Amino acid sequence: TAPYPGVLNMLDELREQGYKLAIVSNKIQEGVTPLNKEYFGDRLPVAIGERPGLQRKPAPDMVLQALKELNSPPEESIYVGDSEVDVATAENSGLLCIGVTWGFREESLHQELGVIHIARKAEDIVSIVGNLNK
Repeated sequence: TAPYPGVLNMLDELREQGYKLAIVSNKIQEGVTPLNKEYFGDRLPVAIGERPGLQRKPAPDMVLQALKELNSPPEESIYVGDSEVDVATAENSGLLCIGVTWGFREESLHQELGVIHIARKAEDIVSIVGNLNK
């Protein structure tokens, strides 16, 4: 297990630009917290995993909890993911979705699901976010 190529640099660049970052995972919280610390250090201050009282993705509960902890409204937030569950989670949470092709699914899945913004490498996320803010 390791971050995908370019991910740490992408996270650092987004943080330097003032973006707030979080992880939302269907893995249990007791696994998410140490993995986040080990692989991402302090880059992602909010890491939400499965826990009592929050429905798992694609329900919006975990994302809304992350946004609450980040003090960020959905209309100013973006969800990045690699699967159909992530696309549904973004939609259910009212967030714009950026689909990535380096996870567990092919780019064609994102296209079939109507994802407009697709990142083929980590640094594409920085470009997409930058273009959205113009």
